Amino acid sequence: MGDDHGAKLVKSLRGAAQKYVGVGFFLGFFLVLLTYFTLSEQFAIAAPNAIRRTSAAHPTPTTPAVAEKTVQQQQLPVKKEEAPLPEHEQVQEKPPPVDEEPHRETEEPNSETEEDPKPIDEASKIVTTAEESAPAKKPACDIQGPWASDVCDLAGGSGGVRIHGSTHTVLVPPTIESGGSNPNPQEWRVLPYSRKHMSGIKEITVRELPTAADAPRCAVTSQVPALVFAMGGLTGNYWHDFSDVMIPLYLQASRFDGEVQLVVTNIQPWYAGKYRHIIARLSRYDVVDMGLKYMAYSCGMEESTLVDTLGRDHPAVKDPESIHRSGWSKVAEYYLGKQDVKLDLQRFEPVLLKAMAMLRE
Repeated sequence: MGDDHGAKLVKSLRGAAQKYVGVGFFLGFFLVLLTYFTLSEQFAIAAPNAIRRTSAAHPTPTTPAVAEKTVQQQQLPVKKEEAPLPEHEQVQEKPPPVDEEPHRETEEPNSETEEDPKPIDEASKIVTTAEESAPAKKPACDIQGPWASDVCDLAGGSGGVRIHGSTHTVLVPPTIESGGSNPNPQEWRVLPYSRKHMSGIKEITVRELPTAADAPRCAVTSQVPALVFAMGGLTGNYWHDFSDVMIPLYLQASRFDGEVQLVVTNIQPWYAGKYRHIIARLSRYDVVDMGLKYMAYSCGMEESTLVDTLGRDHPAVKDPESIHRSGWSKVAEYYLGKQDVKLDLQRFEPVLLKAMAMLRE
């Protein structure tokens, strides 16, 4: 009895196992099939050659030729069973001429677009030719706003640029390339110092001349370019000595490789002596001082009107040093308020000749 019961139990377990295996196989097949259709649908949507689904809000534009081919492909199985149509009926199946109107409307704007650039090209050629024949004049001075330093790059014709030291003026004659004339001369006032609004630095006037004949004759000429700059300002410590003067000077003078004449508007002997080795590397020539130079002239007793008003025995006439020792108020009272000078030309002549010689230097 025990053996029969065990055999029946084994058979029932085998049948149940086969049943579950069949159900599992069916479910697995269904799952694989579902996965296949899901992936196929995704591939069909992402494929670049897939048929695009359109809606009523966003219709897909089609040409009449494509629409005609689509209709023929859809009706192709039906036409196989029908008899071929006569020639006159086949001609009627051609697209009506109304369908060609959109093509005409789209071609007309294209034709206008192709014709429009022609006058533009011709006008641009005319403008380009005019610009090439009359190039724009580059300003001599670059005024770069309220804070940037002003830089003037000057090239004058008819003997070069003229520098008038006593008036701090630079005259620029027209060049040969411009035909020897400048119908619109300009003038700039620039500060030859890196700090544009520094007080105590005299401005330089750069003036263009209308014709070469207006250029004055030079008493002294130089065969190398000149670089005009100013010393002083905030110099006196190493920071301002280099940031205000030496570095800007190096940036402008290094390109000449020593063949440049340094012209200082207000030379500071202590600065030129302190940095003489650096200045000698920037220029092979002596520094030129274009600032004003003062010469002392002491008038004689006979040239002063105090002799007539105070007499020869007055201390202001007989002993001027005593007046100076008494203070500034006495000096101003006698020599600035009460004195006039009757110039002795013979006595003043040597001093005048020396001053004229200094102007020519």
